[in-house]
Amino acid sequence: MQNGFIKVKALSVPLRLNDVTANAEQIKNAVFQAEQEGVALLVTQELSLTGATVGDMAAHTALLAKAESELLALAKHTKETSVLFFVGLPIKAGAAVYNVAAGVFGGKILGFIPKRNHTSFGVRAGEKQFAGGISAPEKVLFGGEEIPMGNLVFTAKNMPAFSVTAAVGQDAFFMNAPVVNAFTGGANILAILNAEEEGVHKQARLTTALTYLTQTYKVCAVYAEAGAGESVSDGVFGGRTAVYENGEVLAQSQPFDSGVSVTETDTTALSFGKNFISTEKPIQVFFTARVRRVALSRQFAKLPFLPKGGEEQAYTDYVLTLQAQALAKRVAFTHAKRMVLGLSGGLDSTLALIVCAKAADILGLSRKSVLCVTMPCFGTTGRTYRNAVALAQGVGAELKEISVKEAVKGHLKDIGHPETQADVTYENAQARERTQVLMDLANREGGLVVGTGDLSELALGWATYNGDHMSNYAVNVSIPKTLVRLLVKTYALCETDEVRARLFDVLDTPVSPELLPVTGKENEQKTEDIVGPYELHDFFLHAFMKKGYSPETLLRVAEYAFQGEYDKATIKRWLTVFLRRFFSQQFKRSCLPEGVSVGTLSVSPRGFLTLPGDGFSICLEEKE
Repeated sequence: MQNGFIKVKALSVPLRLNDVTANAEQIKNAVFQAEQEGVALLVTQELSLTGATVGDMAAHTALLAKAESELLALAKHTKETSVLFFVGLPIKAGAAVYNVAAGVFGGKILGFIPKRNHTSFGVRAGEKQFAGGISAPEKVLFGGEEIPMGNLVFTAKNMPAFSVTAAVGQDAFFMNAPVVNAFTGGANILAILNAEEEGVHKQARLTTALTYLTQTYKVCAVYAEAGAGESVSDGVFGGRTAVYENGEVLAQSQPFDSGVSVTETDTTALSFGKNFISTEKPIQVFFTARVRRVALSRQFAKLPFLPKGGEEQAYTDYVLTLQAQALAKRVAFTHAKRMVLGLSGGLDSTLALIVCAKAADILGLSRKSVLCVTMPCFGTTGRTYRNAVALAQGVGAELKEISVKEAVKGHLKDIGHPETQADVTYENAQARERTQVLMDLANREGGLVVGTGDLSELALGWATYNGDHMSNYAVNVSIPKTLVRLLVKTYALCETDEVRARLFDVLDTPVSPELLPVTGKENEQKTEDIVGPYELHDFFLHAFMKKGYSPETLLRVAEYAFQGEYDKATIKRWLTVFLRRFFSQQFKRSCLPEGVSVGTLSVSPRGFLTLPGDGFSICLEEKE
C-alpha cells in the first residue's frame, strides 16, 4: 500500500462441480498470479471450492471432508505469498453445516465468516443444506486447530486502513447485516462472495445495490459471483465481478466474459469518510395514520416484462444470449449431438429455433445440428406450415416433415374415440403424439428435445400434460408471451429480407394451438379468444407474483392501467380466468422440465414457485 492505495481483484473461478481438488488448484494458481500482479486482496465467489449448485451434496460428509483437506492444503501452498484471499466453502461446525467465506493469508486460515441469511429467491432459494450464520465470533475446530468464526474484520497491524470484512450472498445487502457493524467498527473493504443466476434486470439491481451500499457506508466492495461450471438446471450463472468504491464503479466485468475485475482502492479516503457515519441505533417513534382511499395518479407499466426507455435491442440481445448460453451448456454437458425441435410456425417454436441456432453458433456446431420437425395434423394451416419450412431453411437448420394424422387416427380408434368428436381428448392426442415423435427422434439422433412453451402459457396451464408440456430442456420457460413477441421482432430486424418477412408473418399470425380441424382458409381456434389477451395475463402475472397484489387490487390497478383499452367488465372476466387457471393448473408446473430462468420471475417448482397441486385457490371478491 502506497499513499493509501492497495490493489484488489475480484475473480469468478471457472470450476467443476464437486471436484474440490481441481477447484483448489485453480484458486492456488489465481493466488500466485495475483502475487505477481501486486494484488493485496483477492476475492473469489460463493462456494468457490465446491460449486454453488451442488445441492444436497453441500452437506455430504465426503464433500465436507474434501473441502476441509483442500482448504488446508491451499493455505499451505500459498504460505509464501502476501495476498489476503477469500474462498467460499461449506464447513461442519458442531451439528450444523455453514456456508462460509474463509479468509486466508500467509499460510494460515485467519477465520470464517458464515452466511446468515439464506437466499430467498431464484435457483438456490431456501438453501436447506445450511444453517443460519452466527453473529458473535467463536472458535471452530478445523484441521485440528481452533479457527475464529463469526462477524470478523481482518486488519493489517502495520497498515490499519487495510481492514477487510466479508459477506456471503445476500448478507451484504441486508440493512441489519453484521457487515454494517463491521463498517462502523472500522472495516474499509467488503469482500462479497455471491452465487446468483443471471436475469434481465440483474445489472440494474446490482448497480443500484452496490452503489447504495458503498456510498452509504463509505466502503469499497469487491464483488465476485459464480459463473462457468455451475449447473444450468433452472438458471445460468454469468460470473460477474465488480469493484465499487464510495458509490462509484471502478471496475466490472460483463456476464460470460473474463470474470475478472482488478483495480486500486483508496483506503485513505475511505477511512476519512468513515468519520461521518453514526454508530447509534435508531429509536422508533410510533403514530397512528388515517386510513383513506387514495386516488391513483402514478404510472403502471402495461407491459411490465418489456424494457423501458428505448433499450429494446440491447435488452433482447441479452435475453437471447442467456437462453442460448444455457442451452449450449446443457447440450455440451449431456454430449447431445442434436437439438430436436418441434417447429409449428408459431411464435414460441420460432423463438426456440432462434435460440437453438444461436446455441449452435456458441458451440461451434453446424446449424444442421438443429433438427426441426414439422408435424402436420388436423388443424395445421398452410400459413404456419409454409412459415415453419421457410424459417428452418432460412436459419440453416435441418428440416424433417412427419405427418401425425394417421398415427393419431389409429390412436383414437384404439381407445374408441370417434374421429369426428373434436374435444379435449381429440386435441391432446395430437399434442402427445407430437411429443412422442420428438422424444423418439431425440433418442435415435443422440439429441435432446428443446421445449417451446412460454411463461404465460405455463402460468395459465395452457399446455397438454405430457404433451407440449414436456421436453428435455425448456428455453422459453421464463419468457412471457409479450416478451416472446418483442424478441422475435427485434431479431427479425437483423435478419435477411426473406427470413425477416417470414418472422413478421409469424408475428401477424394469431396465436393458436392448431388442434381443431380447419373449416376455412385460416384456423378459427385462437388462443386469446379462449383464455384472454396475453397482455392482460402478463400484467396480472407480474403484479400478482412480484408485487403480491390481492385480486381486488389487481382489478383496480389493471382497470387504471388499461383505461381506454379494456372496460372493467372485460378485465374482471379475464382476471377471473387467470386466477382460476393459475391455481388449478399447478399440477402441470410441479413436474416441469428444467429450463433457464432469464429474469426475476419463474414458475419453476425448483425454488421459484411452491404451491400445492390441489385444494388451493384465490378468488376475486370485489367489494364496492
